[in-house]
Amino acid sequence: MYTARLIISFALLSSSLMSCTAVTESQSSQSLQNNDTINSETSAQTSQPKLTPDKPSLVSDKSNPKSQTILNEVISRQKSLQVCDFQFDSEAARESSQVYIGNNGQHLVQLLCFMAAYQGAFTFLRVDTTQPELKIEPLELEIAGFPEYDPKTKILSNASKFTGAGTCIQETQHYWNGNELKLISSELISQVPNGCEELGALTPSDNQLITTQSVGVAKLGMTLGKLKKVLGEGATFEPALLGVDAGEGMKVSQDGNVQYLLGFADQTTPITNNSQITMIRVENPNYRTTAGVGVGTPLKQAVAAYGQATLSYNLNNEAREYIKFARGLGADAGVLVRSNQWTLTDFAGIYPDNQSEFNQTQKYHDHAAIASITIRESKP
Repeated sequence: MYTARLIISFALLSSSLMSCTAVTESQSSQSLQNNDTINSETSAQTSQPKLTPDKPSLVSDKSNPKSQTILNEVISRQKSLQVCDFQFDSEAARESSQVYIGNNGQHLVQLLCFMAAYQGAFTFLRVDTTQPELKIEPLELEIAGFPEYDPKTKILSNASKFTGAGTCIQETQHYWNGNELKLISSELISQVPNGCEELGALTPSDNQLITTQSVGVAKLGMTLGKLKKVLGEGATFEPALLGVDAGEGMKVSQDGNVQYLLGFADQTTPITNNSQITMIRVENPNYRTTAGVGVGTPLKQAVAAYGQATLSYNLNNEAREYIKFARGLGADAGVLVRSNQWTLTDFAGIYPDNQSEFNQTQKYHDHAAIASITIRESKP
């Protein structure tokens, strides 16, 4: 994902700003699933509303919302919502933003922050019109490009250029489930021979590298206060629930996008600057392993780097689906890799009809990809 800040500096882009897809090796065994305490998804899918793009039309009755009414509210609250903070052109937003009206009172807004020389900077929001007052919630996703939403498939597709010439692009797909945009896949694609290689886009910088001990500058064993000092004032830290069985952690964001989630050693006391980081979960495709694998990497590409993939889930562990590779970081007991289940299908893997409590397979759908990578401090 790229933020508004990156668009301004595309001409000076270095390899440290060129990350995107990736996947790390995983750990997904029955015992891990039974004891996993770090993932927040549940097995129940959100009902999927049918959305259709609606041309702007002035409507004052919010009980029957239309695009212009919703868009006007979003634009008027831009500052209080803290979106498009880097730069915002309200006139361009009125001209080129899009609202997708849902039939269950949940609407998707694609808000243009500003238009650069060769692509736009967009952010996304969910608008709830089921109450007397509109409830607007940023989806913490800012991307550069020209995103297009298909109301039939509920897929938001985007291609973002690294440079004006477009020799290397990042293609992403997100699935709108009526509540959030869930990443399906993220890929770097050369538009000319070796386009991404020559730009250095395939090699993650130290600030965006996933290892068994760190995600970028965040390291296991580091205190929260030390990480705040390293990241500086541009980063925000907010409390976040890590899952029904994982307690509370911290969400770290920069430039409108969530970078990663943090878990801490002591779940019985409030989180302070002295709290020690014992878990890091990344769902941002800008972070990758040395093999160029990360969140959003299609499984078929990850297999080429790390060998055969085994997908599995346990009904006693909320049917969370994990991926384990034949080699690589996934051999470490502290690494967990989740699939992009609950997007286009309930599971990324293809399982036999006669499913049991614990299920595993080496067959998977074409859209199967990495959804998250988690590293944990090993217990003595």
